[in-house]
Amino acid sequence: VVAAAGADPRSLRVGFEDFAAAQGVRARGGGEAPQLGESLLALLRKAAAQRRLLVDERLSAKHVLLALLEDARCGARLMREANLDRASLTAAITLLQAEHSRSKERGATSSGDR
Repeated sequence: VVAAAGADPRSLRVGFEDFAAAQGVRARGGGEAPQLGESLLALLRKAAAQRRLLVDERLSAKHVLLALLEDARCGARLMREANLDRASLTAAITLLQAEHSRSKERGATSSGDR
């Protein structure tokens, strides 16, 4: 989706990795399971809201990408730096979904020809 929207997926990933590395790791004792921080939970809630807006059955990467546009912690800045906005992501998602549908239709047609 990122590449289809005209951005470089690698540089976007590096931006997020750099941000994550700068956060440090808090040691947890007693073998406790890791817990999600409030900012990650907020991002997932925004992604779920995007899923509902798009009337999709399952949460996916496209919903997280759209939610990152509103992420005050780092997502909005990194998405802006990559020249990604709602219009470019939505256009890329629409294009990829159309290509996927055409591919499925071709597969169904060729299967029916046997």
